[in-house]
Amino acid sequence: MGNRHNRLAGLCAIMALTLLLLSISCGKPAAESVSGTPGSVFINPKSQTAKSAGQIKVSIEVIPAGWGISAAEVRVSFDPTKLEALSVQAGDALGQKPIQGVLKIDNAQGTIIYALARLGETTAPGVKGVLANLEFRGKSGATGTAKIELTRVGLSDENFQDITGVKYEGATIVFP
Repeated sequence: MGNRHNRLAGLCAIMALTLLLLSISCGKPAAESVSGTPGSVFINPKSQTAKSAGQIKVSIEVIPAGWGISAAEVRVSFDPTKLEALSVQAGDALGQKPIQGVLKIDNAQGTIIYALARLGETTAPGVKGVLANLEFRGKSGATGTAKIELTRVGLSDENFQDITGVKYEGATIVFP
């Protein structure tokens, strides 16, 4: 029995080491994609195909890393030669009726500034949720790719302290 147990333990160790080596050599580095990792804010979907003059919907999602979220400010940039921002709506990450502080869409510069805060108590840890839903329209004749980038993300925790170390990433829109 002891000999069989030792062989099984050795086999499990070899399998675990093999899986670890495969993940290191074949997997993407963590810095390449933060979508879905705790402590991240990202645009979802990460990539989509759209028609020129067609509607494009994306969401800004957050996955807390053990903290609650009391408030958020996001700054978004996009290619104004290929995209036009139409609307920004609050998601569910800050409760059912968050307070909107700032909403500024500048289609000439290709920027959006959006700030909102939770109404009521914030508990930690928070859960994955949508900070905002964004709607764009592809400009007539748009071709190639257009990026929608998060250029700044500011979050406040359950004690209204700045949350540091938040990772964030944008998305790509492909016009055939």
